[in-house]
Amino acid sequence: MQKVKSWFRTIDWDYVFSYNTTKNVRIRDRRLGILHWCFLLVALGIIIGEVFYNEQAYNDFDDIEGSVKLELSSPAGGIDTTKLTYCSSSCRNFTLGEPGCNCVYWDAADLLYPETEESAAFITTRATLTNNQRPQPPCSGSVCTSPWTNGTSVGPFYTVAPDQFMLSLDHEMIAPQFYQQDSRSNGGKAEGNSKWTRTSQGLWGQLLDTRGHVLYESPTDGDDVFSLGLLLQAAGVSIDALRDDGGIVRVNVNYGDCRRLIATTLTSALPSRCHALPLGEINYYQYQAQYLPSTTFGVTRTSYESDSDGTSVRDLKNLVGVRLLFRVGGQAGSFSFAAFLQSIMTIFLLFSVASFVVDFLVLYVVPGKQMYRNAKFEISENFHQLRKRLAMEKDTNNRILTVTKMARLQSASHVEKLLTNMKSSLTDNEYELLLLKCIEVYGQEKLDLKSAEAFFDRLESDQSRLKAHVLLGRLKEAYILAAKMDSVADIQTIRAQAGGMNNIRIQQLCDQYLAQRDARPRDAPPPATSPPLNSVAIGGPSQNPLYSEIELRAL
Repeated sequence: MQKVKSWFRTIDWDYVFSYNTTKNVRIRDRRLGILHWCFLLVALGIIIGEVFYNEQAYNDFDDIEGSVKLELSSPAGGIDTTKLTYCSSSCRNFTLGEPGCNCVYWDAADLLYPETEESAAFITTRATLTNNQRPQPPCSGSVCTSPWTNGTSVGPFYTVAPDQFMLSLDHEMIAPQFYQQDSRSNGGKAEGNSKWTRTSQGLWGQLLDTRGHVLYESPTDGDDVFSLGLLLQAAGVSIDALRDDGGIVRVNVNYGDCRRLIATTLTSALPSRCHALPLGEINYYQYQAQYLPSTTFGVTRTSYESDSDGTSVRDLKNLVGVRLLFRVGGQAGSFSFAAFLQSIMTIFLLFSVASFVVDFLVLYVVPGKQMYRNAKFEISENFHQLRKRLAMEKDTNNRILTVTKMARLQSASHVEKLLTNMKSSLTDNEYELLLLKCIEVYGQEKLDLKSAEAFFDRLESDQSRLKAHVLLGRLKEAYILAAKMDSVADIQTIRAQAGGMNNIRIQQLCDQYLAQRDARPRDAPPPATSPPLNSVAIGGPSQNPLYSEIELRAL
């Protein structure tokens, strides 16, 4: 247990719980400086081009909602029946009941079911008809079967070229959150909110394939019109793959600013038409089609009539085809101060990444990395020890003030008794510092040299004795002791003190000593004896005390 305690005492806990803080160092190296600026310029280009221009990160975004209306029409130039490879060669008129023919020509009204449906459509590719089904008792005894007779079956047969029929698309959008905010700010009225509700009329739109290539561009006015086959091509599937079993194709209509949308979808450069459009507004939309693999789709369509005798007759159509599901989406952007602040934080982050890369190269890669590391990192002073030292200095100052006050008010015997009691709690330096203060008070202020001598006799170090000699005006003894210690700083101090006391002899001795000291080699030992003292005029107490409070604390 004792070993563990000893081990804990040896740990520098200030170092263990130290922390790193930032220190700015200017590295004067043109190679690293140019590299750093290159990284900053790249980061700035990313910020301006991607964050602000394309992503518009200073905006708050609202998800767009909407609906699509679809109409189907026959091809304007008709259909070339010579290229229908899936139809038998015996087809001539492509009508129902034509012997040996497996294809029937249906117009748009027959192909599209139902005729109107919001944001969805079904186009028939294969059909089986069952006509003239008449009602019959469904149950015989305990067994129930169909309530209709089998009727007359026709097919199955393919519809002729459904992929060549034209789709006419019209759609509208709304940004509900922004629209409601504008309505509230406008007193609940919807006028003036056309910025957040738009139709496809007059907007620029494109149909993209799965690789981001443009297959169709919208006209300047009117609905978008393109063939079903082009839409399937955009989805990456052909009509032949869906002819027998059908399938589902999802079509996303995304609204937004063309810069933001095109930058994330197109493989080519941003078109010049996009640069001419207002920044940040809803000015563009895209069609993106996606085929859902391994899906089939079919519907059953019924119609009822009455024959001449009033009996109900049912015609049944089993239809297989392409199911189109439309979804209007995208994002509308409006300036937001909070989003702008996040963009500013992104700027600082990218700039810090540039600095981090250069710092990594400086500290771990480039030649002379240790030199750079020494310039960048610095271990501070032990502030725990500094606080202890400052506290001790404060205590010393308080003791000095206490002793000085007592020395001015009390006799020397009282002060000596106080110092004797305090000595056990003082360091040697603190004790001698208090003695010097007493010598200063009794020797210079009270002119009680006898008491000052009593305190002088308690001094042990030569440095403290030298200071005391100067305080008592005994420059001769101070000079001898300073010369013995070879202390140039003390000799210079004594010379200044002698000048203040007009002691020319001591000044001359100090000048002679300093001249000899300057002429002596730097590493030569001090002389065995100091310059001779014949007759020295010893002055009285100094009128300019040598030691200030700061110097006493430093001692």
